[in-house]
Amino acid sequence: MSNYQYVSHSPVICHKQNIWQVHTSKSGIYTAQMKSMLDQLEAVLTHYSQVLVLRFDIGIPYQTNDNRFIIAVMESLSGFIKQMHIPEHREQ
Repeated sequence: MSNYQYVSHSPVICHKQNIWQVHTSKSGIYTAQMKSMLDQLEAVLTHYSQVLVLRFDIGIPYQTNDNRFIIAVMESLSGFIKQMHIPEHREQ
């Protein structure tokens, strides 16, 4: 069992005088990690008026000694998003 502290199933989370709507699904969210993500989001919002946050969990069914799999997924996802949604950033 992981030591992630409190799991919430609430559709909202209160953080620094803001109320955020969250999708918790059946498994819920770890509030400490969510509050850390909200800290980062609030920092970005001081520079930009609109921000898209997408969180997804990746489960690997076996033990790995490095994070090459995660890097490959992130590079593939980043390339796909740029190609599909930001045409001016396509590599020439």
